[in-house]
Amino acid sequence: MVHTKLIIWDEAPMAHRHCFEALDHTLTDIMHSQNAALAKHPFGGKVVVLGGEGNIGNIINDEEHEITIDGDILIDDAENPIQAIVESTYLKLLDNFKNHVYFRERAILSPKLDDVAQVNEFMLGLLSGEERTYLSSDTICNQDPQDELAEVYTTEFLNTICDSGLPYHQLKLKVGAPIMLLRNIDRSMGL
Repeated sequence: MVHTKLIIWDEAPMAHRHCFEALDHTLTDIMHSQNAALAKHPFGGKVVVLGGEGNIGNIINDEEHEITIDGDILIDDAENPIQAIVESTYLKLLDNFKNHVYFRERAILSPKLDDVAQVNEFMLGLLSGEERTYLSSDTICNQDPQDELAEVYTTEFLNTICDSGLPYHQLKLKVGAPIMLLRNIDRSMGL
């Protein structure tokens, strides 16, 4: 796996999210042992092509094809990639940020939570108003302070945990910023 340069995953849309996460964690672990910097890259820095049910025409499968990426989804030569992606995806954001249909019709996808956090921070910075920071709960319930778990699971450690499906410790918001609630948190309060 260390010497692999390209991984092609056919029928990727049919796979469960956990399959992608398992491959990402596995490759990151393997490549981290070779180069610690690769632990910060999706799939341990390996190129992974996710194939779908598309059609490349009447070409015989000789395993050598060039894939053309449509110009409307390709961003190249950008000094600030996050700014370029946001400006391309959310054209005229400040004119439309209160329009839920505008957000329903576009999205930026990323394999890593760190990238999502950078995009969110950039987009929040575009909006006017005071930024407020909300923190997650970061203590162990019903634990004696003398207990060994309290020493292992310190507040500092709990605040650094970030894994798929688990939000960051800090949530930054501004009044009027569009948010999406992805899980039903409290039905009695309408969330």
